[in-house]
Amino acid sequence: MEIVNINDFKKDNKDIINMMVLFDKQYEVGRFCRFGKVIIPSGAKIPESGLTKHDANEFSIIIKGEVDITCEGKTMHAGVGMAMCIPMNEEHKTTNNSAEDCEIIWALVK
Repeated sequence: MEIVNINDFKKDNKDIINMMVLFDKQYEVGRFCRFGKVIIPSGAKIPESGLTKHDANEFSIIIKGEVDITCEGKTMHAGVGMAMCIPMNEEHKTTNNSAEDCEIIWALVK
C-alpha cells in the first residue's frame, strides 16, 4: 500500500501546466493504472495544439475551477465536483477558458 498527499503538490509557475503522477503501477502485462493530479492555468490547453489519446480509459474529477473538454468533435463544459470518463483511444483536448486555475485528479486504467 502507498499513501500520498495531493496537497504536497505545489505549483511553482502560474503560467505553465503542472502534471504530477502520484502512482504508476503495472499489475500484469498490458494492465496498468496511472494516477495523478494536473493544474491547468487559465488559458492553457492540453495538449497545447491538436488532440491527444491514450491506450487506456481516462477517468478524472475536477477539484477546483472549470474546463471545456472536446471529445470526438463535441465540446462539453465541466466544473468542480464533476467526473469524466474518456474511453481508450478517443481523441480529446482540455481547455481552461476560465479566469482561474483548474485542478484535476486523473487516472488512466487499462
